[in-house]
Amino acid sequence: MEGDKKKGLYFIKSGKLKCVKFDRNDREVILKLAGNGDVLGYSMMYIGVDRYEYCTICMEDSRVCFLPFQMAKNEIQGNYELLKLIAQLQYKDMVAMANIILNGSAKNVRERIGYAILILKQKFGNDAEGYIDIAITREEIANMSATTTESSIRYMSEFQKDGIIHIKKKKIKITDIRKFNKMVGNGNE
Repeated sequence: MEGDKKKGLYFIKSGKLKCVKFDRNDREVILKLAGNGDVLGYSMMYIGVDRYEYCTICMEDSRVCFLPFQMAKNEIQGNYELLKLIAQLQYKDMVAMANIILNGSAKNVRERIGYAILILKQKFGNDAEGYIDIAITREEIANMSATTTESSIRYMSEFQKDGIIHIKKKKIKITDIRKFNKMVGNGNE
């Protein structure tokens, strides 16, 4: 939980989690998504932070391994490969945060919602049926897009009506990749 005293590192073996902060109206702001192979809590290892900066919530059943802070600190000392891994994780998180900031400041609501879907696709890939491999609510999409749930509902309905996506049981499938990439300003097809 945000504000809790640091305890250690969390290694995600399986599952999907969201890292959130709550704004002054107690609305979730999704900062990061975590899944298989991700590590949480590493920033406190050597920057002197003694409290967690955000809350992490499981989005589905998850298996998470815990390594107490002191054990992790002992493992890091003198372990160049582990230090390198932590630096890579921090760089990856920094780039993701920069993209969130750019997404919020440079795109309109429609593009931000499309970009949130793109982030989900990049992070979790597709399941066997071609749907993005995460069940996510329209409210969570709104929280990723810095917009209201109502706007998320409206634009996702438009995307579906325009044949860009298909939604089934909180799962999203991109059905027209060209239109989708044009909408989010992504040159990749």
